[in-house]
Amino acid sequence: MPEADRRALRALSMQSGAAAPEDPSAAGLRPSARDDSGTGLRPGVYPERSRRARDDSGTGLRPGVYPERSRRARDDRKSTVIPSAAEESSGAIAPDHLESVRSTRQTGTRRTAAPAPSAPAPSNPATIGARILRSKLFSPGRPLFLIALVVGVLVVTAVVVFFVMRIGTVTFDEPLYRYENGVRIDYEGTSSIRHEEDTFFISSGGRETELPHAPVYFSNDKGHVFLPNQMIYVDPTGTSPLRRTGYNTELVRTAAGDGGGGAAGGTTGAASAAGSVVAHVNGEEATLTGGFLFDGHNTYVFLEPMTVIWGGQEREMPAYSFAVVHYNLRFELYPQFDEGGIVVEQNGEDIVRAVAASGAYTIDMSKDILQTTEQEMLLFTEPSLLEFLG
Repeated sequence: MPEADRRALRALSMQSGAAAPEDPSAAGLRPSARDDSGTGLRPGVYPERSRRARDDSGTGLRPGVYPERSRRARDDRKSTVIPSAAEESSGAIAPDHLESVRSTRQTGTRRTAAPAPSAPAPSNPATIGARILRSKLFSPGRPLFLIALVVGVLVVTAVVVFFVMRIGTVTFDEPLYRYENGVRIDYEGTSSIRHEEDTFFISSGGRETELPHAPVYFSNDKGHVFLPNQMIYVDPTGTSPLRRTGYNTELVRTAAGDGGGGAAGGTTGAASAAGSVVAHVNGEEATLTGGFLFDGHNTYVFLEPMTVIWGGQEREMPAYSFAVVHYNLRFELYPQFDEGGIVVEQNGEDIVRAVAASGAYTIDMSKDILQTTEQEMLLFTEPSLLEFLG
């Protein structure tokens, strides 16, 4: 027996008055750590604990037997310190931590503090989109719902687009023609005209072309004209105030001599001889007798015979003819039914005028001025601000 154990036994026997036993285990004492060869346990007496202590190499658990608990124990020891019973009884432990400490002592496990709450993710489109993609709505178990949702959205969009385009589209099953840049352009068969805001397109034979702000004529009906864009109706000799046509307005001319005073216009001798014009605007009808239409920019449509004069030259223009005048640049004249128009490049000096056959008024188309025997006035240039004809 080692000398240290003998001395301990003697001291114990002297206090209790009993003889010291030769076997230290009889006195309830553990074998000396020195007998354990540095492991803290006696080899052969506690083989399993001894082997575990040697194999654990400082981790507290036997590798290979409890690998997960071994890693967790190492992590716990780094983050948690269990106070002693004396510290617990002294009141040094916070009340909210006392329950965790008692549970640790009873179960032999260690509890770590709950992690601090993370900051809320920023509410930006990318974050919201990611949350939606991670939600149950996009789980693998709901493919049919997603397909139905996407198909429903596409169907609703297609229906809306279809009706919007139908509202602004007019289809004609007869040949049409129009003028542009001095050339007549004919359309055979079925044609469709549509508009997107203030831009117009004509489709025929599978081809779509942008339209200028100018009339479209019917090849088989000389008294029928289609106006895609809004225009201002001006009656220089009547009592009617300024009014406007709507999009997709049709003009139909009556027989010569049948016209008279109408709901929207007065009467001149030349206009009556040429016949009055019925304008179909937004489902309403308005009778126009004489005067002209102006788009507020460069285009004039004559509703009665006119004579256009410029630089010592002149040209007779029948009713339904139109002119496009770009001040100091050029002007274009398009008599109805002609195979082409007249395009004149200006030198900046000539003024282009249109004189009514009755002589009652003159239009300075270069400066947009109306001249009558009584007054001279600038033409209005904003059709959208006026009330409709009818």
